[in-house]
Amino acid sequence: MNQNSARIGCLFLGLIVPILIFGCGSADEAGPAGTDPLSGAYEYQAGDLAVSTWSKFSLGLGHTCGIKKNGSLWCWGNNSNGEIGDGSTIQRNAPAAIGPDTNWVQISGGGAHTCARKSTKSLFCWGLNTNGQLGLGNTADKKVPTQVGAAASWSSVSSGGFHTCAKNTQNLIYCWGLNGDGQLGDGTTIRRKSPVGTGTSGWAAVSAGYLHTCAKKINGTLWCWGDNSNGELGDGTTAHRKVPVRIGSAKNWAAVAAGQYFTCALKTNHTLWCWGNNGNGQLGIGSFGGYANVPFQVDASKAWAAVATGSYHTCAKTTDGVIYCWGFNGAGALGDGTITDRNLPARVGPANNWSAVDAGGMYTCAKIKDGTLWCWGSNSVGQLGNGVATSTPCPIMVP
Repeated sequence: MNQNSARIGCLFLGLIVPILIFGCGSADEAGPAGTDPLSGAYEYQAGDLAVSTWSKFSLGLGHTCGIKKNGSLWCWGNNSNGEIGDGSTIQRNAPAAIGPDTNWVQISGGGAHTCARKSTKSLFCWGLNTNGQLGLGNTADKKVPTQVGAAASWSSVSSGGFHTCAKNTQNLIYCWGLNGDGQLGDGTTIRRKSPVGTGTSGWAAVSAGYLHTCAKKINGTLWCWGDNSNGELGDGTTAHRKVPVRIGSAKNWAAVAAGQYFTCALKTNHTLWCWGNNGNGQLGIGSFGGYANVPFQVDASKAWAAVATGSYHTCAKTTDGVIYCWGFNGAGALGDGTITDRNLPARVGPANNWSAVDAGGMYTCAKIKDGTLWCWGSNSVGQLGNGVATSTPCPIMVP
């Protein structure tokens, strides 16, 4: 969508969930930090559902999962391959409980599969498994959470397009699934149906993208591997890499988010950098089209605290609790009340107490400090969780 797209106002839609109205509010409606996050343009309707408080959440291509404060796991949206994990392939337009367990601590949604960790450090995956992305030693889809091996030493997990990577308590990374572009980092292009070690030790965090992977080491260096056709590895080339390659010489990387053919990362000085495909302005550097094969800084005037990459858009949170999004906006994934693509950061509504954000296929979700979860953008398969399948360019609360 070009810059001449018409603005869409966010009006009451007759839903039983709260919704931002009148263009999602504006920055000058924001109250002081610590005040009611739903002041100004945020309004509740009579008969609202009970408000849930969420601890963690993650977006896939078209499904969403969240962990509530009590440790229970809930998923909703597309379920064609069992990625919701409720034992069916029925689309869910509202959160569905995934089993009775209340010891879930992390969730990660991929293309059409999901992986999650329990407090026992055990790892479970479910959904599409045609490339072995569930890590179960086979290619059979699973409709319920299924444990990955017998190990109970996993400290984080990241689900990509068709592969998965996880870090254990020894700071080693293991990956599995599709490997046609070297995204598993094991030096081959052989598909793996079980976890295989990646590179050396000393890893602090890993992010699996569509066909590439990036990870940060404890020493603050950044490394990427896999597909590089759009420069998404950031090493100054477009050569695919079957093993981790270091990105520049910096040793102050704090976090990384691998998207679909592009990557963004934060440094410890709160600067944000993006590289790779820029067809929809998802790099946030003021242009549309082309690609960047080295990191470019995004809006140096802001102090960034978190970043999330989707299929064609990016969202990030500043240190003062404001969320900005940019890139493809055809379904309203930027949350600014329009369907206009943006090549620079655009603020999401008036709220200034957001605590976390994640970007999915063509939609976005974010959590406010009070624990409420809000989503916006494409809702074609119920991925916004508000009980219907109508897309919206403004944040609505997940009950």
